[in-house]
Amino acid sequence: MGTRNRTGQQKAVDGLIIADLISLTQNRAISDALLVSGDADLTPGVVAAQNLGLRVHLLTMGPEQATSPFLAAEADYKQRWPSEFVQTFATMAQEETEVTPSSQPIVTEAPINEHFNAETLAQSFLYENGEIDRSKILAERFIPRSIDFKILQHARQVLGRRLIEDEKRSLRSAIKNHVQTVVE
Repeated sequence: MGTRNRTGQQKAVDGLIIADLISLTQNRAISDALLVSGDADLTPGVVAAQNLGLRVHLLTMGPEQATSPFLAAEADYKQRWPSEFVQTFATMAQEETEVTPSSQPIVTEAPINEHFNAETLAQSFLYENGEIDRSKILAERFIPRSIDFKILQHARQVLGRRLIEDEKRSLRSAIKNHVQTVVE
């Protein structure tokens, strides 16, 4: 799903789709992919994955001009569903309706405020999670996913909301700095 900016728009989804196509193809986890998009930005990723052996099935919806001719030219198989056909089984969501992949309530990201303090959150996390192998935090450029999940979960519990991307980066940096200071 990518990340969301402060206005709720999704960002970096194209890059995630491309990374998944290439990674899954390299690992021989897939031989075919159904791509529901018309976005020209996906074309280089489609070509790279095809060079690894992936067959790309392109499904586009709506008007023909909504699909990039470059993407369509690269797809192995193409199918277009006109708007009239899509409307037989789907309706457009209301603008204020947000669809989430889970049944969890939607938590909107609040702007950075005075209640967020990366250093304090980092210290409380490390204090409450003394069993975490701190060497793993410093071993890689990025904090391991399993530890990062616990960090973000702790912050959500303390603040009562999800962190925005800038806050996440600040908190991760504070954790690494604190662990580095303790190690030295």
